[in-house]
Amino acid sequence: MAITHLLMDDERFKHYQEQAVRAFNKKLGYNNLKAALCLHNIGCAHARKKRLEESLSSFEDALRIRILHLGNHEDVAITLCNMSFILFEQKEYFMSLELLNESKGIMELRLGSNHKMVADVTHYIGHVYDLKGEQSNALAWYKKTLVLKKIAYSDDDVVLGIDYSCIGNILYDRKEYEEALFYLENALRVRQAYLPDDNLDIATNLYDIGYVYHDMGKTADAINFLEKALKMRKILLGFDHYSIEDTNSSLGHMYAKQGDHSKALASLDEALRIRQLNEAYEKLADTLNNMGIVHRSAGDIGKAIGCYEEALRFRQKCACGNGMKSDDIYFNLGNLYDGTNSNEKAMECYNHALRGTIEAFGENSNQVAAVLSNMCTVHFKLGERDMALAKLEEVLRIRKHNFGDDHEEVATAYYNLGVLHLRRGELPIARVRFEDALESFRAIGIGDSNQTFANALQNVSLIGQQLQNASNRYQ
Repeated sequence: MAITHLLMDDERFKHYQEQAVRAFNKKLGYNNLKAALCLHNIGCAHARKKRLEESLSSFEDALRIRILHLGNHEDVAITLCNMSFILFEQKEYFMSLELLNESKGIMELRLGSNHKMVADVTHYIGHVYDLKGEQSNALAWYKKTLVLKKIAYSDDDVVLGIDYSCIGNILYDRKEYEEALFYLENALRVRQAYLPDDNLDIATNLYDIGYVYHDMGKTADAINFLEKALKMRKILLGFDHYSIEDTNSSLGHMYAKQGDHSKALASLDEALRIRQLNEAYEKLADTLNNMGIVHRSAGDIGKAIGCYEEALRFRQKCACGNGMKSDDIYFNLGNLYDGTNSNEKAMECYNHALRGTIEAFGENSNQVAAVLSNMCTVHFKLGERDMALAKLEEVLRIRKHNFGDDHEEVATAYYNLGVLHLRRGELPIARVRFEDALESFRAIGIGDSNQTFANALQNVSLIGQQLQNASNRYQ
């Protein structure tokens, strides 16, 4: 029956299975096991077409008949397992886990606790917890699966690869990089031992290992693994697949971190080409934004501005445009205009960024403080000194709200206020703000080795001298 299925599409297969159910019911009577097998197969065909309600109904009919004839049998366990997949797709997570555990219990009873099918169901339980976002539970079940598979297969069997990978990815999400690397490298090892050199699972492993190295700060190692993944994916998937776009985008970011602007732009340009083919406007905006960052780093301000402005146009085409991403682009564009003294344009961009950032993150967010801090600089250059002061006072309020009194960001905010008051000629207030900065720095153990601390200390001394000189003149 499985071979027949391979030779026809799901609709024809389902049609023949439905005919078989009628024939078996006519010959053997209703509720016969052969009809149950056909109903199970119909459920699978519906599932492949994402007809979840029809699939669940067929599985339920098959389950009822199998329980009637077989009781706690592995065929019952298999149907329960398939039903759990449908319930998971319907986001009925609790019921999905309940059926998987029931299936596991039957398989342990019938086949023994170390059987391969028990290991498979154990993995599925971990997978449900994983996709629910319950990583601690998922990790525990994946590790149980690994133990079972080593008994049921061997210590180096290729089937261990998926569990090694799942464990490694959870540990990566938890920033436990050394341990994540151990599991991901084991996944790569067992897969390379059994699978062809050019295999998508191996390519994914290489990509995942690369990202662990990236987050560990080992950019050169990260690039090495991603380049191997990219080469393999091009062979297997062609040059226009979304995973090629994704890998190129990641490589562009990493080349940029190394200061290799030409390679960064080449990779991002390739990602851009694929995204243009798919009319993926949101991703196009992201890529253009990243290209703008690279051009700016390379000193090509004109091209950087062009990329940011193009990114904004694509973001506006998105029917469900992400305000946060637009704010990021406006912020970057504002920085560029600020750097070229296009102050009115810079302020316009920062105002857009501020509105969206408040909406996305809240008025007390550190993202809002970053925008306000940059706006202060532009206000000062425009001669709007009271506006500049108001922005920096708001930055200080947000930093203290989020970090308390003793934090480097709070100390830096005090320092910046001191600088602004100094430029306004308000020496007594400037000295107080510099002293506040020094107090905050000292509270967290930062001293003379920190440049901002050293500058604040020097400014307090210079202001003291100036005030003393002024006092002497009036005596």
